[in-house]
Amino acid sequence: MYNCVQGMVERWLLQVEEMMVASVRKVLGESHAAYGDTTRNMWVLEWPGQTVICTSSIYWTAEVTDAMKTASGVEVTVSGSGTYLISLLILLMLFLFLLLKRCSSINA
Repeated sequence: MYNCVQGMVERWLLQVEEMMVASVRKVLGESHAAYGDTTRNMWVLEWPGQTVICTSSIYWTAEVTDAMKTASGVEVTVSGSGTYLISLLILLMLFLFLLLKRCSSINA
Protein backbone atom coordinates (compact mmCIF):
# COMPACT_ATOMS: atom_id res chain seq x y z
CA MET A 1 0.00 0.00 0.00
CA TYR A 2 2.60 2.55 1.09
CA ASN A 3 6.11 1.86 -0.17
CA CYS A 4 7.68 4.38 2.19
CA VAL A 5 6.61 2.45 5.32
CA GLN A 6 9.69 0.96 6.88
CA GLY A 7 9.19 0.19 10.56
CA MET A 8 7.03 -2.43 12.21
CA VAL A 9 5.08 0.21 14.13
CA GLU A 10 4.23 2.04 10.92
CA ARG A 11 3.07 -1.18 9.30
CA TRP A 12 1.00 -2.03 12.34
CA LEU A 13 -0.62 1.44 12.25
CA LEU A 14 -1.52 0.93 8.58
CA GLN A 15 -3.18 -2.36 9.49
CA VAL A 16 -5.09 -0.62 12.29
CA GLU A 17 -6.23 2.05 9.83
CA GLU A 18 -7.39 -0.58 7.33
CA MET A 19 -9.38 -2.39 10.02
CA MET A 20 -10.96 0.88 11.18
CA VAL A 21 -12.11 1.68 7.66
CA ALA A 22 -13.46 -1.86 7.24
CA SER A 23 -15.30 -1.63 10.58
CA VAL A 24 -16.92 1.71 9.73
CA ARG A 25 -17.91 0.42 6.29
CA LYS A 26 -19.47 -2.69 7.90
CA VAL A 27 -21.44 -0.69 10.49
CA LEU A 28 -22.69 1.74 7.84
CA GLY A 29 -23.79 -1.16 5.64
CA GLU A 30 -25.65 -2.79 8.52
CA SER A 31 -27.27 0.51 9.46
CA HIS A 32 -28.33 1.09 5.86
CA ALA A 33 -29.88 -2.39 5.71
CA ALA A 34 -31.68 -1.93 9.05
CA TYR A 35 -33.10 1.48 8.10
CA GLY A 36 -36.00 0.00 6.15
CA ASP A 37 -36.69 -2.81 8.62
CA THR A 38 -37.08 -0.72 11.78
CA THR A 39 -39.24 2.24 12.72
CA ARG A 40 -37.21 5.43 12.52
CA ASN A 41 -37.67 6.21 16.22
CA MET A 42 -36.14 2.88 17.20
CA TRP A 43 -33.53 2.89 14.43
CA VAL A 44 -32.09 6.23 15.58
CA LEU A 45 -31.62 4.89 19.11
CA GLU A 46 -30.00 1.63 17.98
CA TRP A 47 -27.09 3.13 16.02
CA PRO A 48 -24.17 5.47 16.83
CA GLY A 49 -24.81 9.15 16.11
CA GLN A 50 -22.40 9.54 13.20
CA THR A 51 -23.85 6.40 11.61
CA VAL A 52 -27.36 7.81 11.94
CA ILE A 53 -26.29 11.09 10.32
CA CYS A 54 -24.53 9.34 7.45
CA THR A 55 -27.28 6.81 6.70
CA SER A 56 -30.02 9.42 7.05
CA SER A 57 -28.15 11.65 4.61
CA ILE A 58 -27.95 8.82 2.08
CA TYR A 59 -31.68 8.09 2.29
CA TRP A 60 -32.64 11.77 2.37
CA THR A 61 -30.60 12.54 -0.74
CA ALA A 62 -32.08 9.56 -2.60
CA GLU A 63 -35.63 10.55 -1.62
CA VAL A 64 -35.10 14.19 -2.62
CA THR A 65 -33.63 13.12 -5.96
CA ASP A 66 -36.64 10.87 -6.61
CA ALA A 67 -39.02 13.65 -5.59
CA MET A 68 -37.31 16.11 -7.93
CA LYS A 69 -37.61 13.66 -10.83
CA THR A 70 -41.27 12.94 -10.05
CA ALA A 71 -42.25 16.58 -9.49
CA SER A 72 -40.74 17.81 -12.72
CA GLY A 73 -42.13 14.93 -14.73
CA VAL A 74 -38.87 14.94 -16.63
CA GLU A 75 -36.09 12.48 -16.17
CA VAL A 76 -33.16 14.46 -14.83
CA THR A 77 -29.79 13.05 -15.74
CA VAL A 78 -26.82 14.44 -13.93
CA SER A 79 -23.49 12.71 -13.78
CA GLY A 80 -20.09 13.12 -12.28
CA SER A 81 -19.44 16.30 -10.33
CA GLY A 82 -22.94 17.57 -11.14
CA THR A 83 -24.50 14.97 -8.85
CA TYR A 84 -22.11 15.92 -6.07
CA LEU A 85 -22.81 19.63 -6.57
CA ILE A 86 -26.58 19.17 -6.48
CA SER A 87 -26.30 17.08 -3.31
CA LEU A 88 -24.20 19.79 -1.66
CA LEU A 89 -26.65 22.49 -2.69
CA ILE A 90 -29.59 20.54 -1.30
CA LEU A 91 -27.79 19.99 1.99
CA LEU A 92 -26.84 23.65 2.15
CA MET A 93 -30.44 24.71 1.56
CA LEU A 94 -31.62 22.35 4.30
CA PHE A 95 -28.99 23.65 6.70
CA LEU A 96 -29.96 27.26 5.99
CA PHE A 97 -33.66 26.46 6.41
CA LEU A 98 -33.03 24.79 9.78
CA LEU A 99 -30.77 27.64 10.88
CA LEU A 100 -33.41 30.21 9.93
CA LYS A 101 -36.09 28.21 11.74
CA ARG A 102 -33.94 27.98 14.87
CA CYS A 103 -33.08 31.70 14.81
CA SER A 104 -36.71 32.65 14.38
CA SER A 105 -37.76 30.48 17.33
CA ILE A 106 -35.03 31.99 19.53
CA ASN A 107 -36.13 35.55 18.70
CA ALA A 108 -39.83 34.79 19.17
